[in-house]
Amino acid sequence: MRRFFVYLAIFIITLVQVSFVSYFPFFGVKPNLVLGVVFALMLLKDFKDYWAAALVAGIMLDLFSGWPFGILALSLIGACYLIDRLKNGVFGHLSFGILILLGIIGSISFNWLALLLAALASAKIPLDLVYRLFYAVPLEALYNLILIIVFYYGLEKISRQKQIS
Repeated sequence: MRRFFVYLAIFIITLVQVSFVSYFPFFGVKPNLVLGVVFALMLLKDFKDYWAAALVAGIMLDLFSGWPFGILALSLIGACYLIDRLKNGVFGHLSFGILILLGIIGSISFNWLALLLAALASAKIPLDLVYRLFYAVPLEALYNLILIIVFYYGLEKISRQKQIS
């Protein structure tokens, strides 16, 4: 995949995320399209190939989030690095079950890192921490897992067609 199209896709998906998806929560939780695309890229390729795309996606999320700047970018980079290390170091090959496991681990680690960094940046614990940890984070992980699977198989199909041509 050409890097220009990856960055363009991340830009468009970020705009869709902040323009439409954020206004339509499901059970009070919003799925994260950007996280789904970036994790699908990390699962399809290696971290060293697309770490800059993950950084750009995180910075774009930071610009529109209202959180302290850099929190989501650092969380996204950390979660991407974690799933890449698990994919290459622990599991070796990527089956559907491992894809599900890495998607859940990546989504939960992204949210936990974001909450931890936000608490460190503001030096106070959010009042709705229990709600976020035990309801919002697992539900968002489920939503993001569906997105990761869809984006992963879509990107894999596109990647295969480009190799055949």
